[in-house]
Amino acid sequence: MPVYLRMSQAEREYVEIREVGADQAALLAQFEQVGLPDAWSEDEIRKLLENGCRHAYVALRRGTPAAYCLIQAVEDEGEVLRVVTLPEWRRKGIAARLLAEAEKRSEAVKCWNLEVREHNLPALGLYEKAGYRGIRLRPAYYTDTKEAAVCMQKLSAPAEHCGAQQSSEQEHNGATWSLEQEPCGAGRGTGQEHNGATWSLEQEPCSAGRGAGQDCDPAPKKEVPHV
Repeated sequence: MPVYLRMSQAEREYVEIREVGADQAALLAQFEQVGLPDAWSEDEIRKLLENGCRHAYVALRRGTPAAYCLIQAVEDEGEVLRVVTLPEWRRKGIAARLLAEAEKRSEAVKCWNLEVREHNLPALGLYEKAGYRGIRLRPAYYTDTKEAAVCMQKLSAPAEHCGAQQSSEQEHNGATWSLEQEPCGAGRGTGQEHNGATWSLEQEPCSAGRGAGQDCDPAPKKEVPHV
């Protein structure tokens, strides 16, 4: 008589997270092609990962690659460059686990930054739940849709670590964001109205990566992190 073994819920939901290097650029490029409209090429990814300040992580479910995350960490400041989940694995909490693990493995980082399209509500929800808060809006940042970029930040140190002043709570797209008047790595912006909220609009890129003592060439600016 055959014996049927049932997998527990924990086994079914188990996510293995591995760090991968430049030798896995082809795999990461496949994520880019499936998940992003303006994807980085295999060669671009390889060059990014040859710089020691960038780290890529892949989440596997049942041995199958399901999502990947690319971060940049320079001393105590970090930037989330990519979070991409394949369509068949979305809405299963994989991106949240992957992001949390990527942050955990860069424990020296005290200030995380990222940029996301203002209408990418799943990504905005993911980052807000992970502790990120909107600090700045850059209007017409994306050339294909003229969407604004919501610049988000997460601090694991006192706000003065990133030069942030006291923040105020504002409403944007149905969510409450903590809008810093002078956030991490930025000069003073000009207050402008957008969707009923006043944002501090900066002329410089949202995330700075200001850590000293380590060279990290800037990543090409394309699509923002995507759930």
